[in-house]
Amino acid sequence: MYQLSSGLLQQNCRLTLAIPITDKHDVKMEELPDKIRSSCDIYTTRINTRITLAGAFFNLFSSKPYYISRYNKKKFKDLLVRILSENRFDIIIFESLKVSPYLQLARKISNARIFLRSHNVEHLIWKRMAGHSSGLKKLYLKILSSRLEKYELETIPQFDGLISISPSDLTFFRARNINIPAISIPAGLELEKYPFQPEKAEKNTIFHIGALDWLSNLEAVKWFLEKVWPEIFEKLPHFQFFIAGRNTPEEIKKLTIPNVFILGEVENAIAFMQSRQIMIVPLLSGSGLKIKIVEGMALGKIIISTTVGAEGTGAVHQRNILIANTPEEFVSVFKWISEHPEEAGKIGFEARQHALQHFDNRLLMGKLMQFFTEQTPIQAVNNFS
Repeated sequence: MYQLSSGLLQQNCRLTLAIPITDKHDVKMEELPDKIRSSCDIYTTRINTRITLAGAFFNLFSSKPYYISRYNKKKFKDLLVRILSENRFDIIIFESLKVSPYLQLARKISNARIFLRSHNVEHLIWKRMAGHSSGLKKLYLKILSSRLEKYELETIPQFDGLISISPSDLTFFRARNINIPAISIPAGLELEKYPFQPEKAEKNTIFHIGALDWLSNLEAVKWFLEKVWPEIFEKLPHFQFFIAGRNTPEEIKKLTIPNVFILGEVENAIAFMQSRQIMIVPLLSGSGLKIKIVEGMALGKIIISTTVGAEGTGAVHQRNILIANTPEEFVSVFKWISEHPEEAGKIGFEARQHALQHFDNRLLMGKLMQFFTEQTPIQAVNNFS
């Protein structure tokens, strides 16, 4: 969201942000970057989106997926009514499917063109997660993914346009006859903030970074620790594994595994990533572009990812990333890195070049503005919500 907001400001847009604050996604105004606070009109309201057993159970008798209905709140509706009634906008961007229940409200009040910025194929995340689950959890996730698929494919065509952050996601939607104007614009970075300094990385160090209150990340870390790490430690005991991420659950914090270090949330994510050599992204479920992979590529990290994790990056196995999908493949890749350090370093260098070519935020925001201009019947597109 920072990269999108910063990029639009660089394109001389007048930007208004409407932010629903939740316990999981807490926002303190004083912690927002100065550039955003000083240049944007910012409105916030706190809403309760906590998952409860009662809420999940009673949602079984509703046609709306629980994943969406949790975000449909009167307080945020009231905030939007006030913002849209008091201002005129050329473009409104809905940031992810979660806020799509407010689409018709926006239509009634505003004449703006309304676009969905899709972070993922949302139902695909839960469908994949169901495939790795069992028992009642598997059954519930199958019901959720089925409802979410129906909702997603019915709702997206109601927007004036679609911005997908992953080309594979856009291909998926097109194959399902979603034919509204659309473009794939990946999440970019201010690349000058990601210096290429491989000499800072401690050798034989592995890391994973990502919020561990996100089920896909937690599933990935637990799978790697249970299925992959024991054999790596047995065959390659010189490697050390560092796990960083906000909201690390107690079950992970309490683990005592040889050469594994649970750090929780780190103060400076870029500095942490620079200090380690090999990044792993062992995702089994998920969709869309994984921002941490883009950051890892920008820093020139040697990245080992599953096929799911690498989706949307455009990275190529053994050129600028290493792909492993099974425990055996992960162990094999680590052996290769250990035996061929110079060649592994070249893969990190090529990852950096790939990021420079494809994820420069300034170039991406220029493409986005061109898309808006083509889809909006006004002379100048510069007023956003």
